[in-house]
Amino acid sequence: MNRCRFTLWRKKISNDELRTRIEMIDSPALQSAVACLVYYDFFGGQFRQDIPAHELEYYYSHIDKGPMDVDCDVLASALRWVGYPDALAKERAAKELI
Repeated sequence: MNRCRFTLWRKKISNDELRTRIEMIDSPALQSAVACLVYYDFFGGQFRQDIPAHELEYYYSHIDKGPMDVDCDVLASALRWVGYPDALAKERAAKELI
C-alpha cells in the first residue's frame, strides 16, 4: 500500500484540528471508526515509540473499544468531514478494516 496517497492531503490540517473534528462527530461508534482509520492511515507504519504519547493516548482510547458497526456511506461522509478527499473517503469506508 502506498501510504503517501493516504497522507498527502493531510498537510493542510493539523493533528489538533483533526482530533477536534473527530470529537465533533455525534455518534460514538462512528467517532471511533473514524479515529481508527485516521490512526491506521497516519500512524500505522510507525513504531510506537515514534508516535507522540498524547496521540497514542487519544487514538488508543478509540481502538480499545473494539469493532464498530457503522454504515459505509455514513463512514465515508464522516471521513470527508474530518478532511479526507471524497474518493479516498469512499475507498477507506468500503474496506472492512475496522
